[in-house]
Amino acid sequence: MNLRRLKIKNRIFVVLLASLLISSSIVFQTSRFISQSVIEKYMYNRVILNQEKLDSAMNFLIDEVNMLSVRLLVNDRIYELLEDKQVSQLIKKQRLNAILDQMLINREVVEDINIITFDGEVFQFNNEGQANSPDPFLLKEIQHSNVPVWGGINKDQNGNAVILLGRKFRNFFTGQQLGYLVININERALYRTFENTVKDWGYSFILSDDHVILSHPNKEKVGEVVPQSEWSHHFIHDGFKETQYNGKSVILANHTIPTDFKKQGEQWKIVSVISDDHLFYTINQIKQYALIIQFIIVILAIVISFIASFKIIKPLKRLNKKLNKFGKGQSNTSLAESNSQDELWMLENSFNDMVIRINDLIERNNEAKDQQRKMELVALQAQINPHFIYNTLDAISWIAKIHKQQDIEKMTLALATFFRMSLHKGDKYISVQEEIEIVKSYTTIEKMRFPDRFTIHYNISPDIVKAKIMKIIIQPFVENAIKHGIAKKKGPGHITINGYRTSNDLRFEIIDTGIGFDKKMLNQSDFHSNYKGGGYGMRNVDERIKLEYGEGYGVQISSKIGHGTKVMITVKIIE
Repeated sequence: MNLRRLKIKNRIFVVLLASLLISSSIVFQTSRFISQSVIEKYMYNRVILNQEKLDSAMNFLIDEVNMLSVRLLVNDRIYELLEDKQVSQLIKKQRLNAILDQMLINREVVEDINIITFDGEVFQFNNEGQANSPDPFLLKEIQHSNVPVWGGINKDQNGNAVILLGRKFRNFFTGQQLGYLVININERALYRTFENTVKDWGYSFILSDDHVILSHPNKEKVGEVVPQSEWSHHFIHDGFKETQYNGKSVILANHTIPTDFKKQGEQWKIVSVISDDHLFYTINQIKQYALIIQFIIVILAIVISFIASFKIIKPLKRLNKKLNKFGKGQSNTSLAESNSQDELWMLENSFNDMVIRINDLIERNNEAKDQQRKMELVALQAQINPHFIYNTLDAISWIAKIHKQQDIEKMTLALATFFRMSLHKGDKYISVQEEIEIVKSYTTIEKMRFPDRFTIHYNISPDIVKAKIMKIIIQPFVENAIKHGIAKKKGPGHITINGYRTSNDLRFEIIDTGIGFDKKMLNQSDFHSNYKGGGYGMRNVDERIKLEYGEGYGVQISSKIGHGTKVMITVKIIE
């Protein structure tokens, strides 16, 4: 928005309104952001605390299973029963179940116990669910491991899932390996340890190190592998991550369970899937209230800005009325006294002083106009002298022509052209073509003074001949090239003048084959004192260009002794 196009009243209204809205919005949004951050931090901490509470319950469950395996390994009655070759396998199963019943095994945690001997005998403690026998691949893995092995998920015919934990079954006293011990841990017991972790906001599940779901509220998902989708990488590191899951915005909270699994090469995580809507219900309420309060602030800001702008503009309107009267010629206009002495009163109080000063300036302006008329008369008289010179030179050239003095005629015409183009009715700008005509007139005279001493070539681009430049900026450098470069050289020399356009600039190059000079002369002192030409001189030309076009324009010189000099002039193009 361009405020200059608005009335002052509207400008004040817009500025005040913007100031009030910005300041109030900053304060309000900052306080809202801080409150949101505090609530978010509280919510996150609560989730973390609930997940950490799971650690002790999970460790207790795993310790209970480990203690059971130790109790089985130190029970010598089981060794004696398994090694008794005279008892049938059916009798062994019955007696083994009786021994295990006496050990008061927690059936809520342990679904089944499998003992597999090297003779191929399989003994199951609880076969009601008819769980599948351990996978031979698991037994092979147990055989090659010195620590207990977690065997993944197994399901019975009723769909109840168990987590397999296997280890070598050794005689605790002799160290002899008798077979394998596989304990089936009830998945429901695992689920009961974390089912209330984020019950109000979402749900949780246990994930193994290889992304297998070990326990889940939806029992059909137990045993599934998390697909390698774009959000599966969120399970790699602990912490919170906002993402999309099943088409909804959720927050995934990962927490590594610090159990003895690390010693067994296993790493379990509890993953909580929390709904944004439930977790940030309080924050969403704050946002709704914030919108209402923000709307009220906008209304109040508009009302305050309107009243303030009206109060400010009232004395300005009064002042504007008096100024209009003054503009119509009522020079004795003044303002009445005001009750308040604020800045606007000071402005009004200065009005009378302004009227006095304006009247004084009008008188001075009239005097200046009279003085200007006198100067114009002087300038008109000064115009006579150039015309007198032109007429005199024309008369001389006609006399030379009559007497067939061609050299005198040629030099006189060149000199007349030089003066006419140089003065050019007092104009500051001339065309490139006219500037080149000045150079040609000057070189014509110099060639007659110094015959066969130099030649000159013009290479001016046709598209710049009508462009306007400051006059007499090329001729001084041509004069320097002749007087200080070629005149001091043995034999004839050559001068090349190039002119072309670069973007919005014009560039001229004066290149001579003179004697050149030392580059040290290009510093501020030597440049202006030792390498100058004519009445204008190089310093004059460079300063005129910089004053007219700016510091980015001017003269650049490069020279080498015995090889000549190159002058580059850069000016802004004026069509």
